[in-house]
Amino acid sequence: MTLPGGPAPQATQRLEQDVLALRAELEELKRRTLYSAAIGAGGLRVYDGGAISVESGMGHDTFYAGKSDVNGKQVTFLKRHNGSNVFGTGIYVPNGEQYWAMYDRGNNILVSDDAASGVGLANPWLSIPLYPCFSVAASAIYGYMNLPASSVASETVLWSGRIPQMHHGFVGIDGVWGQASGANSATYKLKLNGTIVGSWSTGGALEVANKGPFNANAFINQQWIAVDLTVQASGTGNVAAQIAGCTCRGS
Repeated sequence: MTLPGGPAPQATQRLEQDVLALRAELEELKRRTLYSAAIGAGGLRVYDGGAISVESGMGHDTFYAGKSDVNGKQVTFLKRHNGSNVFGTGIYVPNGEQYWAMYDRGNNILVSDDAASGVGLANPWLSIPLYPCFSVAASAIYGYMNLPASSVASETVLWSGRIPQMHHGFVGIDGVWGQASGANSATYKLKLNGTIVGSWSTGGALEVANKGPFNANAFINQQWIAVDLTVQASGTGNVAAQIAGCTCRGS
């Protein structure tokens, strides 16, 4: 039966056939592999947990952008044909923040930012050369520099150097501190441009230890930063003042 003003039975049947055919074509399109495509000004958008990956032909993805296994956050990775990392973003689990990193062929991180603090680089650590501002008499040979406590009764700069440009948010220092002989105590201060970023005290013992990391976020991107280690001691005998290493580092 044809309703007044409605389509003819043949037209209705043809429309139904066209809809069924279109559905079949859409289902087929979902299963097809796209061999070549050009995207215009509208761009390509992947959402709702989707991902883009490029296979190497050796069972590995050479590129991946999509959801990670950590907190469901998005990550991006560029990899070699054997699956080893070249560059990527990841998730720092303790705080859920993302970091970026570049890798060598052994999958070791070469360069990365500091997701823990959110400021500066985490890797690599860069050494800060420091030079002694005192002389040591050659009356005895020690495995470390030390000098009379009486010579540093007031706060005295013993080591000094420069950071050409600061890319890290923290500094650390390693060395020999404290009582070398006699009975004394000492306070050591690490300063950047005259500002104390770290300090520690010793008394009654010799200590070989790493100190820090000390927060230096305020100096990010500054140039030719003065680095000084000062010592102030009281008592008798000698205090140790030997730096084994000083570094710009991540948190």
